[in-house]
Amino acid sequence: GISKQTLSVFLLLSELTTTSNNYAPSREALHSSDLPFSPNLAVHLRDLTFIEDGNKDKTEDGLINFTKMNMLAAVFDQIKKLQASPYFFKEISSMREYLTTDIIKSIICDKELYKKSHAMEPPTR
Repeated sequence: GISKQTLSVFLLLSELTTTSNNYAPSREALHSSDLPFSPNLAVHLRDLTFIEDGNKDKTEDGLINFTKMNMLAAVFDQIKKLQASPYFFKEISSMREYLTTDIIKSIICDKELYKKSHAMEPPTR
């Protein structure tokens, strides 16, 4: 089974990343955490989508909709602020080796994948 600690972490992360109340737990964590902080990107993408889809680029008078532009700028400003804070990770040589060589060795080229796909499921045409 799953350990109590693992289940506890899972439940905490599930609660933190819920989409209910317009990502309220993620937004609260974003505003109350110290940098560096790895935000829930879905929150920013949702905001950008709703701003873009829900607001016209121009006003009824044909002028630039500065309200929309200010909303977009606020989201981009927040993302930029999060990116400006550096992360300081301790290098783990075995992890670096795995990420730089072992994974590269396991990548199969497109032609090989295509051949394997045809072997598993031949084309119907």
